[in-house]
Amino acid sequence: MIGHKRDQVIGLRLSAINPGFNLEENAYFDRMVHVAMNGGTELFNVYVSRSESYYKVSVYSPQPNTIYLFYTDITASVKNLSDMDVFFRISPDLLSISHKDGLYLKVNPAWKKVLGYEPNEIEHKYSWQFLHQDDLSNNKTILKQLENNQQVISFVNHYRHKDGTYRVLEWDAQSDGEKVYAVARDITERNLKEAQIEYLSFHDMLTGLYNRRFLEEEIKRLDVPRNLPLTVIMGDVNRLKLVNDAFGHEKGDELIIKAAESIKNSCRPEDLIARWGGDEFMIFLPKTTSIDAQKILDRINASCAEKSVNSISVSIAFGLSTKSFLNESMNEQMRLAEDAMYKAKAKEGERSRKDIIDVIAATLFSKVPYEEQHAKRVSFLCQQMGHALNLSKDDIQKLTLAGLLHDIGKIAISTDILQKKSLLTSDEWEQVKSHTEIGAKVVRNADAMNKVGTAILYHHERYDGSGYPFGITWEKIPVFSRIIAIADSFDTMITQSAYKPCKTRIEAINEIRQNMGTQFDPNLAQMFIEKVLRHTES
Repeated sequence: MIGHKRDQVIGLRLSAINPGFNLEENAYFDRMVHVAMNGGTELFNVYVSRSESYYKVSVYSPQPNTIYLFYTDITASVKNLSDMDVFFRISPDLLSISHKDGLYLKVNPAWKKVLGYEPNEIEHKYSWQFLHQDDLSNNKTILKQLENNQQVISFVNHYRHKDGTYRVLEWDAQSDGEKVYAVARDITERNLKEAQIEYLSFHDMLTGLYNRRFLEEEIKRLDVPRNLPLTVIMGDVNRLKLVNDAFGHEKGDELIIKAAESIKNSCRPEDLIARWGGDEFMIFLPKTTSIDAQKILDRINASCAEKSVNSISVSIAFGLSTKSFLNESMNEQMRLAEDAMYKAKAKEGERSRKDIIDVIAATLFSKVPYEEQHAKRVSFLCQQMGHALNLSKDDIQKLTLAGLLHDIGKIAISTDILQKKSLLTSDEWEQVKSHTEIGAKVVRNADAMNKVGTAILYHHERYDGSGYPFGITWEKIPVFSRIIAIADSFDTMITQSAYKPCKTRIEAINEIRQNMGTQFDPNLAQMFIEKVLRHTES
C-alpha cells in the first residue's frame, strides 16, 4: 500500500511513511489525535498520492495514547467514473462526485472557469476547505442529510475563488449512501441583480432615500404604542422649478440631492426618511415630541443654509404634526403635516421669489461682467421709450425691469459660449437662442412678473417673422418686446466687444433705419431715434 516493509516503518512518524497524511492540510490527522486522547472511533477516506489509491480508514483506540488504523482499498469503486467523463467535459455547470464526508473524488473542467481551480486542485480535498466560514455549519447539516440517502435541492453557499473572492453557488445533490453526486451553478451575478432590483424597489434612485412605496408599508410598522409620541414631518424643496428653468434639470436634481443630504445628516439612525414625491420628503420620528422634532428641523435648516446650487441657497419648507395618543389617525397626522408645510411654503412669498431673480441676475453679471453694463443701458433706453410713449407709471417700471432682465436666461448658457470670440457652431447658436425661453420661465416664477416675462420671451422676434424663438410677425409681438429689440440692438452696435468693432451712433442709427419693417417696428424705431436718442444725446 505504501511501498515499505514492516521493519522499515517501525519507529517512524506516520507523516514520514505516508505522504497522504499532510499534517497541515488534512483534518483527519486531528481526528486521529482526538481518538488517541479520548477514545472512540473515526471513519474517513484518504488519498495516497504515491500509489494513486483511495482508502477507507477506520481508527479506534484500545488504550490511551494508542490507535489502531485499518485501511480498506476502495480505489476500484472510486475510479469507476468513465461513463461520466463526457458529461463532465461538456457541462457548463460545476459537477462533482465526492465521498459522503465531503472529500472530492472527481470534478469537471467547469470548476476552472467558475472558480479558477484546475480539477486536480479540488480533487482529494474536502468541500469545507473552500467554503466561507459562515457556511460551515450549514455544510455539516447538508452532509448529514445526504448520509441518509436524501436528495438536497437548491441549497446555496459561498465558495472561495482562487483569487480569494467568493462566488455564490446553488447546488443540487444526491447520495447513494457512499458517494455524493452534485451539480452547482454560479448565481453570483443573479444574486447581485436581484439585490439591486430589491434595493431599487424600495429606494429612490436619485437620493438613495427610501421611496414612497417602502414608506407606505413601514408606516404600519411604525404606528404602534411603543413609538409614541410619533412626529411626522413633511418637507417641500423651495425654488426647484426656478432652478430647473434657470439652470436645467441636472441642477434641479443637484438641489434635491443636497436637500436630501441635509435631512439625512441631521436625523437620527432610528428616524425614517423617504422621498415622497418629486420635490417632497417625509420624515417619521419615533418617540419624538414636537419640541424635539423642531430641534431636528433647526439642524436641517442650518445644514441647508450652508449649501447652494449656482448661488441659489438650498431651502425646504417644512410642516410637522405629532401623534401622541394611539386613537389618533396616522393619516390625519400626515394631512396636518402637509397643511403646515404648505403654510410654510407660502411664507417664502413673492418678495423672496423676486429676491431669487435678483440673485440669478447678479450671478449672470458676475460671470459675464459685460452683461451687467449692457443690461443697465438697455434698461435706461427702455425707460426713456416708456416716457416717450406716455405709458403709465406701472408699465414704465415693468418695461424698465424687462430691459434690465432681458438676457437673464443666459445664466443657463456656458460662459465659454457667451465669451467665445470666434463664430459659434450651429449647436452653440441653438443654446444661445434658448436664453429667451429660459429667461421668461425664470422671471415668471414671480407672480407679478408675467408681463415682464412675456417681454423677455419675445424680444428676439423680428418684425417680418424671421426671428426666434417662434418666428412670429409684428402684430403678434408684444410692444415691450419690440422696444427691447431696438434698445438691445442699438446698445450692442455702439459697444466695443472682443469679437467685433463698435459702430458710431450715426452708423447705428442708419442701420436701425435700414432694418425698419424687417427687423424693427418702423413706428417705434422712428420714435426711438427722434425722441430717445436725440434726448439722451442732448
